[in-house]
Amino acid sequence: MKNDVRMQILEELSEHLLSVDEAQLDTMIDYIEGAKRVFFYARGREMMMLSAFAMRVYHMGYDAYVVGEPHVPPIGKGDVLIVSIGMGTSPRMATALAQIEVARQAGATLVALSAHPETVPDCFAHVVKIPGQTMLETPEHMISVQTMGAPYEQAELVTLDYTVLRMMQRHGWQDADLAARHTNLE
Repeated sequence: MKNDVRMQILEELSEHLLSVDEAQLDTMIDYIEGAKRVFFYARGREMMMLSAFAMRVYHMGYDAYVVGEPHVPPIGKGDVLIVSIGMGTSPRMATALAQIEVARQAGATLVALSAHPETVPDCFAHVVKIPGQTMLETPEHMISVQTMGAPYEQAELVTLDYTVLRMMQRHGWQDADLAARHTNLE
């Protein structure tokens, strides 16, 4: 039983990663590379996954900020806000919607990551669909052996790590190039 569950998890993750549209990732990369600064926002476990990506974006030499950290400057024109809203927008997302509106009014470009792009507001310039079961799915629609939104969160982390590799390949960067900006206080 235990091995069967592990195999199911690996198969789900593989299926999710392989179904992400690489053109959508490349467009997101273009937004990151063209931004003055890049901001990242999500809630809960999605924020942890997005924070890992923000760290790598910083390691690649971009000004990257995770919303909620004390050193985050005000967002404005020329900036990009990448928002993970895996389950899409709903009344439960009032805080996220408020943050999105602040960024929009400040003139920032909005990019969303979501398993349900059909629910993402029109104010987003770009949406990357990351398949995976979220907390939005009702019990009769749950197909994963995993709990709650874990399939989406895992797919998000692996997809964003893959995006880092695409960015590195685009520029011919090696690990040493990113390591030069890695903290030495660990």
